[in-house]
Amino acid sequence: MLSPALGLLRGSAGTLATLFDNRGGIAWQELADKLEVYGDFERAAALLEGLDGRRLTFFEGVARARTLDPWTRLWVLEGWGYASGRAGAEDLLSDPSLPAPAMIPLHTGVGLALAARAVEEADRVSLDSAVRAFTVRCRAAVRPGAEEAMLEALGLAARTLRPERVSEIARFLGSFEGGSLASCFWHGVGRALYFVPSHLLPWNGTGAISEARGEPPSAAGRLNAMAGLAWATTLVGLRHPETLDRFLGRCGECEGQAAEHGIAAAVVVWVHSNGRDTILERFLGYRSTDPVRWRHCVVEPCERALARQLAPAVAGRFGDLFRVAEWSAP
Repeated sequence: MLSPALGLLRGSAGTLATLFDNRGGIAWQELADKLEVYGDFERAAALLEGLDGRRLTFFEGVARARTLDPWTRLWVLEGWGYASGRAGAEDLLSDPSLPAPAMIPLHTGVGLALAARAVEEADRVSLDSAVRAFTVRCRAAVRPGAEEAMLEALGLAARTLRPERVSEIARFLGSFEGGSLASCFWHGVGRALYFVPSHLLPWNGTGAISEARGEPPSAAGRLNAMAGLAWATTLVGLRHPETLDRFLGRCGECEGQAAEHGIAAAVVVWVHSNGRDTILERFLGYRSTDPVRWRHCVVEPCERALARQLAPAVAGRFGDLFRVAEWSAP
């Protein structure tokens, strides 16, 4: 029942974005971008149906998605990964015939499917059992160096589906495997904060930042939550960089440092999937109201990350794009 309402809101947001200037217009444009992403993700399985009504195989769906425009392709591939993961196809991620540019959105989509299953299972079995099974499934599905792209989705699923259990899951992860998954979890929570319904409306501009500050109990958790929030803000708003500019204006100095990591990681994801295209060049060349901040927080970290992390990501080692494992300047 929510989908038709979101579709109507999506159309209204795009229209209203043209009627407002300054901060009002930016906020409505950001809403329109969020709803477009949501629609592409949700409709992936329907968009990739065979012409004869036959459901495409996982590989056929990937090939069909690769014919779409770069923006739509990214979110449809993630949605296709989610639909395939819900159908139990996660073991196909390790197939060497999959095109490298499709791998990150497929991993995040399948990871979200497995994470949603884990959150649902935690209502029926022990949390310990559900999380352990989730980590085993993720690691069995992918090659080393990519598993964080799936494990991070547990925070996204928990904050979206069972926000009342986020603290409980975080406490468990703090002692599970030496706490190594906590950074991924809080990064996923931060990514979820960008999309939760209470933050969709344009006049709730600082709610996600406030919750990224307040929900994690540790400094490392707050860094990851802010990085995850910046990650989502950047990737969804890549065509409209004024949304990220507004976000940076609301961050404190330390939060801005964490945001740099998320911004740069999101840009690596985009270039890994689509190459260094005109969308990216317009984004990096955006004329900010604070050009020094834009250069320091966006352009320089992105260029460094592309120089250092793109090649490992192409080789299949993109897990560090989904966590701030140990804080340092990106």
